Amino acid sequence: MTREEEADLLCELERENKKYAQLSRFLAETGARIGEALKLNWADIEPGYTTFWETKSHRPRTIPLSRRAQGVVQDVRDQERAQCGPFQDIPYPKFRDGWNLAKSRTTMRNDPQVVPHVLRHTCASRLAQSGVDIKRIQEFLGHRTLSMTLRYAHLSPRHLDVCADALNNMTH
Repeated sequence: MTREEEADLLCELERENKKYAQLSRFLAETGARIGEALKLNWADIEPGYTTFWETKSHRPRTIPLSRRAQGVVQDVRDQERAQCGPFQDIPYPKFRDGWNLAKSRTTMRNDPQVVPHVLRHTCASRLAQSGVDIKRIQEFLGHRTLSMTLRYAHLSPRHLDVCADALNNMTH
């Protein structure tokens, strides 16, 4: 999703349910799978980092949190201190229904690929477009294989610039 599409969808999600918008922002910033985010406990979040213990690959991973993700976590923490984790009170079917309602009010309403999982792809795409190397993206997303992560490599138009730079810096 473009930044504009994301902003439009998040605005509609805010209208639907603020918690759904917060979860969506968190997913776009962390590349977490929805199940990983829904199972997060407060103990899994430390200043600037979070650890996903229950992952698809069955291997926990710790990632740094962007300022935007940290802001979401702080907002949720300020709103509700009693629950076990930031998003544990969100039932996935209700979130999906809210997502679909919000999406129906955007220009993406007829796009079958705009499902909540698109936020994971959005995160990966933005990392690739920002020049983050593919190995780091793999680790950040928790992909088991590099081939899974390579789907995003083509999105970085200048990802090979480092090769020319290395050759240019060589002395003859």
